[in-house]
Amino acid sequence: MSRLVFASLALILCSGINAQPQPLPGRYFTPATLLMQMNRPNDQLALVYLMGAYDRTQDAGQSCAQRGTTTPILLAKVVSDYLTAHPELRSADRTAAGVAAQAFAQYWPCHVASQPSATASESLPTMPADLDDQFVCPEALSNDQARTDALRAFFNGIAREVPHATVLDFVHFRFQMLQKHGCKQTLQHLEAAVPPTGDEPGQKTWLPVQIAGPPGETLAISDVGLVPVIDPRFPAEPTVGAYVKLMFPAPRETNVTHVTYDTVISHNIYYCGTARYALVENDYFLSGKQTLKDPSPSTYVGATTVYAIDPIAAGSPDAAVLPAACRAIGASGAQAPVPVGRYFTPENFGAQIGHGNDQFAQIYLMGAYDLTQDTGQSCAQRGTTTPVLLEKVYSDYLIAHPELSYADRTAAGIAAQAFVDYWPCHK
Repeated sequence: MSRLVFASLALILCSGINAQPQPLPGRYFTPATLLMQMNRPNDQLALVYLMGAYDRTQDAGQSCAQRGTTTPILLAKVVSDYLTAHPELRSADRTAAGVAAQAFAQYWPCHVASQPSATASESLPTMPADLDDQFVCPEALSNDQARTDALRAFFNGIAREVPHATVLDFVHFRFQMLQKHGCKQTLQHLEAAVPPTGDEPGQKTWLPVQIAGPPGETLAISDVGLVPVIDPRFPAEPTVGAYVKLMFPAPRETNVTHVTYDTVISHNIYYCGTARYALVENDYFLSGKQTLKDPSPSTYVGATTVYAIDPIAAGSPDAAVLPAACRAIGASGAQAPVPVGRYFTPENFGAQIGHGNDQFAQIYLMGAYDLTQDTGQSCAQRGTTTPVLLEKVYSDYLIAHPELSYADRTAAGIAAQAFVDYWPCHK
């Protein structure tokens, strides 16, 4: 899609076109302006816009279709035919996405009661009763060693009672107990520690990982930073970022820089489908104080920073971390199937953005944005909803809520949540 095409969109949005009704503040397409766009040679803009609106209706359970029945051209025809049958809907107080949602719901009706997608917390197992009874607030313990021992016993208990728990399950259980038992001091500390810096291991919750290493070495993975990553070189492969801490029983020295350390925290990216990893940075510590920051060389693919990838050796610490990190994002080595009738899940939409097709992504998000405005869920004034900002709001929201990256959600549905949060209605 050329810049000339995108510029023509801006012209349509921002200028008075004869006697056409003017879009309301914060909105992109009224039915009339969308029809005008569709009648021009650059109708791809309208088609991608409608894909965003269509995905949102599927995510909300308002329309249902089988794969192959929702081509972009058909979306446009369904909307055009619906507007022909209901000319009163062309008025400027409606968005094209809102009218399209009505058309899609009628054309692809859902014949079964739709069930809302389960959130990460709804799908978690129940906290074992005995661990609940034994839980003691960290601030009630006498010293750091007692708190460390209690934390280790808690995680070992979860691993014993809930053997299939993921790393995020561990975090959920602990936070649940802190809230239930009224651990105000610890909760306040956690709140103050977010967002943590990559240099301060004390600001993360470290979850132990079993390792068959030399005696005295311990391995842990942090609950912070466990987020899906899109590598544009391998967009279909489930990939996750993670912070890993390896602690040694006695100080040692780095090979090249000869820096003494007893702990190394690695920021890694794990490729769940092929058992590979990329090292982003190693940070070295001695007695809790940082002694060396060692970032890896990087390059760019489009606007995305990428790193060298290496295979994970059997029996290595990364081999132990890989399954724990990948389970945290629901990855088991195989790509989750895309639900029928949908265009973009968060993962494959993120890959689309990473491939330099930003205009494509931005126009898709415009459809989702207009639908949230049409339904009164988000409100904004013209000038605050640029296409680039829509993309940033969506990306930031997904980073802040990695649990929403499951493939049973559409990118448009998650974008709608982000827009409601970013542009709330104060009516």
